[in-house]
Order: sequence, then structure tokens, then C-alpha cells
Amino acid sequence: MTDAGQNLTALLRAASEGEAAAQSRLLEAVYGELRQRAERAFRAAGSGVTLQPTILVHDAWARLFSAPGAVFRDRSHFFAVAAKAMRRLALDHARAVCAQKRGGDRASVTLHADLVGASPKGVDVLDLEEALTRLEAEAPLAARLVELKFYAGLEGSEIAAALSVSESTVDREWRAARAWLKVFLSEADRG
Repeated sequence: MTDAGQNLTALLRAASEGEAAAQSRLLEAVYGELRQRAERAFRAAGSGVTLQPTILVHDAWARLFSAPGAVFRDRSHFFAVAAKAMRRLALDHARAVCAQKRGGDRASVTLHADLVGASPKGVDVLDLEEALTRLEAEAPLAARLVELKFYAGLEGSEIAAALSVSESTVDREWRAARAWLKVFLSEADRG
């Protein structure tokens, strides 16, 4: 592990133990990367989407450190947990938008261009959630991988470390998940 990785791991442990100074230093150390990952993960696809990457990161941060007993083993584990928090926040936001509009326009997100071959208009976050829920039932590892790639913007080696699997397993599962999502989301788009 590099010195930077060791320092981040030490900060994660101290922040997990509730040290306010460590949480502040940790936020400084990871904020830019979290925000960049949030921006890469999805972008607003039209004027109806009000969730911004900055808000997503701040709300995820609050969730990460408000949970009692939250412990982060290392950088990969932290970003994996952050991905889950961002997924839940994006879903909560999309549901709130739908509730406000009484089932009208749903919040959309634009996935990475290479994620599932999504249409230029983006993918509805609720459709993505339904897809991930169904994929979790069929292939839990593939669903977790998609979550880490989409919501945390992790690369293959980072995903492998977070899931304790080989990079070749990540590559294989990614190809399968991507194909599955492409079919599911194209059917949702037509329906």
C-alpha cells in the first residue's frame, strides 16, 4: 500500500471512530474524488432533474458518518459504501420527484456512454433501480459491480479490491451485467 493509501486508511479509521478532526481531513482528502465520481456516474438529462453532484456528495457524506458503528477498512471499502449511499439517495430523490408530480415525469440520469449503450436521453433512475433489484436476485455479484461502477465510478481494479475478487472476474461479470442491463433497460424504454 502506498503512503497516501496508508494515510487515507488511517484517516478512515479515525473518522469511523468519531474523531471530528479526522472527518474534516478525510473530507478534504476525498471530496474532489467523490464529486468527480458523482458527476461521472450520472448527469441531469433535462431541466426536470434537480439533484446535483454536490448535493449528492454532501448527503452521502452525512449518511456515511451518521450511521452508528460505520467502519471503513480501506479506500476501496469506503468508496463501495459511498456508492451504496449515493444509489439510495438518487433513488430517494427520484421517488420524491415522482411523488411531487403525482407520477408524472420521472427523474432521468445519463449513464456513462459505455455503461449499457444507453440512449442519449439517459436512463430513468427508477428503471435502473428496478433493473439492479432484479439483477441482484439473479446475479448478486454482477449487481454489486454495476452499483460500484455506476454510483462510485470505480475502475476494474478498484472493484476487484472492494469485492475481493480477481480483475478477470470483474471483467467477466461486467460483460454479462452490461448485456443483461442493455436488454432490460431497452425493454423498459419501450414499455
